[in-house]
Amino acid sequence: MSIVGTILKGIKWKEDSASPVTARVDKNGFYIYWVCQNGETDTLEISSIRDTRTGKYARIPSSAKLRTTINYCGNTDALEDKQIQILYGSQFNNLDEINFSCASKDLAHLWTTELMRMAYNIYAINACPLTFLKKAHAKLRFMVEKGDVLPVKKLTRMLTKDKVEMKRIEKALELTQLPSSRSDSILIDDFTFEKFLSFYKNLVQRQELEQIFDKLFPQAQQYHSSHHHHGHDREHHRHHQLTTSTFSTSAFSSSSHSQKDNSILSGYSGKYIEVETLVHFLNKHQRDPRLNEILHPYADRQRGLDIIRTYEPHKEIMKLDCLSYDGFMRYLMSDDNAIVAPEKLDLHQDMNQPLNHYFINSSHNTYLTGHQLRGKSSVDMYRQCLIAGCRCVELDCWNGKNDEEPIITHGYTVVTEISFKEVLEAINESAFKTSPYPVILSFENHCSPRQQAKMVQYCKEIFSSDVLLTEPLSDYPLEHNVPLPSPNQLLKRIIIKNKKKHTKKELTEKSFAPSLSSSTVTTCDIEEQEIMNADEESDAEVDADAEEEEIPPINELNGELMENNQSQDIMASPMSREAEPAVEMSELVVYLQPVRFKSFEEAERRDRSYEVSSFAETQATSLLKERPIDFVSFNKRQFTRVYPKGTRVDSSNYIPQVFWNAGCQMVALNFQTFDLGMQLNMGMFDYNNRSGYILKPEFMRRPDKTFDPFTESTVDGIIAGTVSVQVISGQFLSEKRGNTFVEVEMYGLPADTARRRRTKVCQSNGVNPSWDDEPFVFKKIVLPDLASLRVAAYEEVGRSNRLIGYRILPLVGLRPGYRHLPLRSESNQPLTLPTLFLKVEVNDYVPDRLSELADALANPIAHQSMVDRHARQLMVLNEQNEQAD
Repeated sequence: MSIVGTILKGIKWKEDSASPVTARVDKNGFYIYWVCQNGETDTLEISSIRDTRTGKYARIPSSAKLRTTINYCGNTDALEDKQIQILYGSQFNNLDEINFSCASKDLAHLWTTELMRMAYNIYAINACPLTFLKKAHAKLRFMVEKGDVLPVKKLTRMLTKDKVEMKRIEKALELTQLPSSRSDSILIDDFTFEKFLSFYKNLVQRQELEQIFDKLFPQAQQYHSSHHHHGHDREHHRHHQLTTSTFSTSAFSSSSHSQKDNSILSGYSGKYIEVETLVHFLNKHQRDPRLNEILHPYADRQRGLDIIRTYEPHKEIMKLDCLSYDGFMRYLMSDDNAIVAPEKLDLHQDMNQPLNHYFINSSHNTYLTGHQLRGKSSVDMYRQCLIAGCRCVELDCWNGKNDEEPIITHGYTVVTEISFKEVLEAINESAFKTSPYPVILSFENHCSPRQQAKMVQYCKEIFSSDVLLTEPLSDYPLEHNVPLPSPNQLLKRIIIKNKKKHTKKELTEKSFAPSLSSSTVTTCDIEEQEIMNADEESDAEVDADAEEEEIPPINELNGELMENNQSQDIMASPMSREAEPAVEMSELVVYLQPVRFKSFEEAERRDRSYEVSSFAETQATSLLKERPIDFVSFNKRQFTRVYPKGTRVDSSNYIPQVFWNAGCQMVALNFQTFDLGMQLNMGMFDYNNRSGYILKPEFMRRPDKTFDPFTESTVDGIIAGTVSVQVISGQFLSEKRGNTFVEVEMYGLPADTARRRRTKVCQSNGVNPSWDDEPFVFKKIVLPDLASLRVAAYEEVGRSNRLIGYRILPLVGLRPGYRHLPLRSESNQPLTLPTLFLKVEVNDYVPDRLSELADALANPIAHQSMVDRHARQLMVLNEQNEQAD
C-alpha cells in the first residue's frame, strides 16, 4: 500500500518539545511534508533519508512526561511500536533525525517501510533531469506564503547566492512573463510546470543545444500557426525584443501565453523535424553500435511517434507527426534518453554462480566513524553500511571489562568501545533492508574462550536459526573441488568468518565417514595431517587474517593527543594476535574459513573453495606485481579479502580497481571516508539493483582461461572498445558565479586507466557553463567489462578545487549519443539540479597495426623486468588523488 495521497496525523517530538502535525507525501514522492497547528509547513527530501525505524530500535523520549504526552490513547500498542524515526543526511557518521508518534503500530510500520522503499527506489535515484526539474518545481509549493503566492526573493535564494546571478533570474522571470521584481510575488497556480520549464529555458538558455539542433537538422522546417499569423506585428516586435536581449527564447516560446499544462499552444513559432528525421537521428547518433540487431532492433517509425506523443508539448506540431525543438530538448532530458542502459540498474546478472565468483561490497573496521587511532566507534555505522549495500562488515572483538561482555574497538588505541551484542542487534535489524543477499560478518577475534562463548550465544539468540548459517548446505559439503553455494541459495543468510579450529574428532569423522577403502584412508590421512600442521603453524605464526600491521606510535601521529609516556603505555604491548578459536566459535564457521596464505601452488593443491586469505593492500600489491596470472587463478577457486594498510590512520582509501583487476572478491574500504576510492566503490555497486554483489567477468571465473591483468593486448574472446566523451555544457553547477571545469577519467586495467583529463575552466559561470574542448578519446579499452568512466564537475576555490558532483558509469552499459548526466554528491546521493550535457561515442576497437608496432618499438617499459614493469603500470591507478577539499 502506497502512502502517497494518504494523511498521517501524529505528534512530532524532540527531547524538549512536542507538537501535533499532519504529515503527507507529495504526489510525485519527492518530499514528505508536515503542517503544524500554527499553519507552518516543513519538508524533507525523501532522497536524503538514510534509514527509518520503528519498534524496539526506534528512539523514544527519555522524559516520562513527554512519553505520556506523545502516547496516543485508544489502543494497546506499545509506545515504541507507534514511533516513526527518520534518519537523514549526507554523512554516515553524522545523521539528523525526525521523530513522529502516530496512532498505531500498523500505521508506523506502513510509513517506515514505504519511506525506505521510496528513498532507495533505484529509478528515483537514477532519475532524469526532467524528473529533477519536476522535483525543483514541486519544492516551490512548500515556499508559498499567505495568499498562495511565491515571493520572487525566495525563488532566487533557492537557485543562487550571487547578486549578479539574481539579476539573471529576475530577467528570466520577466521573459517568462511572470512577476520579476525582488519585491514581487508569483501566484503559485500560475507557475505551472510548463511555465517553470519556460523559466528554466530562459535562465540556462541552452544555446549550445539550439546550435546542435541546427547542425543535426539543417532541413528542419519553420512553423507559424494561424493564430501566430494574425498577431504577426505584435509577435514580430516581441520576437525582436527577445532575440536582441541577453537571453535566447526560441525554445518554449509558447511561454508568452498564459497556458495550463494541457492546453493547445497555438502561438508556437519555431523549427520542427518530421518523424522520419527523428528516427534517422535515433539510429545514427543514439544507438549503441555494439548491440545485436536482432535482440535490439533499430528504431522505427512507431518508436519515433511514441517519442513525439510523449514529449512534444505543442499539439499542432504533434498532429503533424513532427517534433519541435522544445520536444527534442525534453526528449534529451528524459528517462528515455538515460546515459546508462536501464536494465543495468535492475538485478540483471546471474545470481546462481558460486559465491566466490562475485565482487562483494566490503567494509573495513566498520565500527569507526573517523580516525583509526583516536576516532569514535558507533553501532549505527553497521546499520548505515549495510543499508548502503555493504555485504561484508568487520567486527574487531575484544574482552570487555572484568571479562564480562565482549566489546568492539580498535585494540591498543584510544578508539572508543561499543557493545558486541548491540552491534549484532543492529545488524539483525538492518542486514536485509535494502538487499536480500547474504551478509558476511568478518570477526577479528581477540576474546577469551569465555567471552567467545558469549559471542556465540548472542549470535544464536539474536539471529534466527533460518538466518545464521551454522552448517553447510547439503549439496555443498566442505570438500575438495566442491564449489560454494550461490548468492541466491544463501538469500537472507548471515555467514560468520572467523578462524576455525579443527578438532581431532572432527577430522576422524571427516576422514573415515565416506569409505574404508585404502585409497580413501590414505587421502584422508594426508588431509588430516595438513589440517593439523596448519593448526600448529598458526600457533607459531601470525595468521594473515589477523590484519596486524605495524602502526606508528600515537604521539607521532597526533602530538596533542596525549603525553609521550601515556602513548608509550598504550603502544608498549605488541599488537595482539587473534585468539585461538573456541570450540563453540569454530562450530559457527562454515564457508569462510581463514587460512594463512603460503603459496599459490599450495592453494591450488588444497583446492578448497571455502577458504579465505586476507592481505593488507601492500601484500596484495606485491602478489599482484610478482604473480598476476596466478593471483587471478587463485581467486577463481577461493576467497581473497584485501584491507587498507595500517599507516592509513586517517581512514583514507586505496583505489579498489587495482584488486578488482585481480579478481579479489572482498576489497574492504573505510566507508566513513567518501574519497576517490570510496566513490569508485559506490559507483561499482550502484548497479545490479544495488545488491552488493557484482558478477566477475567470465574469464575471471572459468578454470580453463588464463588472464593477465597487466595485459596491453586484446584478451582472447573479448572485443576491445573505443570511447569518446565530449563535455558540451553544464546546468546549475554552482550557486555562485564560480569558475568551473569537468574531469573525465577512465578506470580499469592499468592499460585502460587514464586519469585527470580536464576541460578548460569556464570563468564566472555556475548556471550555464559551456565548453568547446575537443572530445576526450580513450582509443583502446582492452577490457570493457572491468572499465568505468568517472565524470566529475569541480569549482575553483582559491588554490583548491571543490567537488560539485560526479558519476561513475560502467562502460558496458554506457549509451552513446547526446546525453544528460545528473550528478551525485560525494556521498553518492542525487543532486536535484546540477547536470552535465555530453556527447558520447562508443565502438569496437579497430586496431591500427602500424601504430601498435611503432608504440611497441618506442616503449621502454618492454625492456624492464616484469615486476618493475608491473609497478610502473600500477602507478596510473595508485597515484595520489588531487581531489578537492
